[in-house]
Amino acid sequence: MSVQHIYTAGRENRSFENFIEILKQYSVEMIVDIRKDSESDPDPSFRLDWLRTGIMNAGMIYHWAAMQLGGIRPEVANSRHRALKNTSLRGFADFMDTDPFQRGLNKLIHLAEHSLLLLGDSENPEDCHRSLISDYLLIRKIEVIHLLVPGKDKKHVLNSHARIEESLIVYDIN
Repeated sequence: MSVQHIYTAGRENRSFENFIEILKQYSVEMIVDIRKDSESDPDPSFRLDWLRTGIMNAGMIYHWAAMQLGGIRPEVANSRHRALKNTSLRGFADFMDTDPFQRGLNKLIHLAEHSLLLLGDSENPEDCHRSLISDYLLIRKIEVIHLLVPGKDKKHVLNSHARIEESLIVYDIN
């Protein structure tokens, strides 16, 4: 079965009940949590163990993938992703140049045989590293749909600073 699309959402400014409502509205079967530090979430229902239990109780699959796809990565000196002004996003873009990221991305695509949602922190996809992961999914011909609020979504478009160099994305267009 080929992957048609992957959903994304941020947990910021959502209640757990609202989150589950959105997942059900879009028939999501699996949540892939890419938050690097989910244990310090200010809302206990979005902390790792609570979230896993809540997702499973709602009849869905929970997968924590922050080791392979989590944000908060150190920026590389002389990063080639100079068009990304946010140092956190630039650090993640540097990490995306590595084999561990590519392996994590391939695993994500394999998991996406389920109706899958990538869970990040920020409500706005452009403020979250899931937007950069979404760029890689797009160049692999996988549609990405950001779930914003109940009933409202937005298709992902390639970052305007991005260019494709061989099979990698470089964010250096100003």
